[in-house]
Amino acid sequence: MLKPHLTTQAFPVGFGCAHLQYSSQSRRGSLRLLEKAFDHGITHFDVARLYSAGEAEGVVGEFARGRRDQIVLVSKAGILPLRETYYHRVDRKIRGVAKARAPALTGWIADAVNEPVFGKFSPKQIRTSVDKSLRELKTDYLDALLLHECKAKDIATFDVPATLDKLQAEGKILSYGLATSIEQSAAIIRSFPTLASVVQIPEQNFNTQTWPFLSEKSRLVITHSLFGENLKRLVTLLQEQDAIRQAIRSKLGFDLSKPQGVAQLLMVRALKANPRGMVLFSTSKLDHIQQCVEAAAVAKCPDSHDYVAECLHLIENMAW
Repeated sequence: MLKPHLTTQAFPVGFGCAHLQYSSQSRRGSLRLLEKAFDHGITHFDVARLYSAGEAEGVVGEFARGRRDQIVLVSKAGILPLRETYYHRVDRKIRGVAKARAPALTGWIADAVNEPVFGKFSPKQIRTSVDKSLRELKTDYLDALLLHECKAKDIATFDVPATLDKLQAEGKILSYGLATSIEQSAAIIRSFPTLASVVQIPEQNFNTQTWPFLSEKSRLVITHSLFGENLKRLVTLLQEQDAIRQAIRSKLGFDLSKPQGVAQLLMVRALKANPRGMVLFSTSKLDHIQQCVEAAAVAKCPDSHDYVAECLHLIENMAW
């Protein structure tokens, strides 16, 4: 069952914590990002055991201290970060020092990567994951637990619903759902229709006409990954479209000659595609948070509805 706390938030935008605590960013900088998001009205924070080699939950837990009753914490089970060896720690340190001393090389030096371990959905593995998340997040409960990149066969093999129901009965999780592809979400819901009160999917595939199960009122749909390749592609498409850039700037105020303005337009597009749900975004830049919040305000303002529809129509006609 979908709990009211997930749908009564004042703001339909959540902060994705996948990029917290990388070697190129200090713990203090990560906390500033979370605090900035909260100060701008964001109360939904999405994290996972996997994120930042297992470090992200600890950062979010530090931020959540004293704010727990004001925020929604969503974490995931099913993918574990590989346990770091001495080699991994040294590799991460070297890369971080190199970037700090030579910022110009940041684009050339990749972050240290540990290969994750997928498919951890047995009752013991899920329970261990949840207990670890609760300790790291310094909380007694998760507002929602999502099954990370799960498949229909995982649900059947391990009788996952029974485990989730027990965790819910114990008060460790208030809701549960899926964080996987839209195709796997559809397959799982066909076989286990009551399993997912929350479905988290990539924004690029979101279409309630193609996937009608997403429009059920009892289900919260959370979309993510609205930037990435979408942003690069649209920036390129708009380079030769001065008239469209000027039209959108005059109506919505977004400067589409800059990637930040294009990101704002993508935020509006994602919110319009998912009007009853939640849209997640991730960033490591403080000013990007304010820009995304401003875009969300435009998307949700009733007076801007016609302008937004007109601007999105212009973009859709650009072979989008």
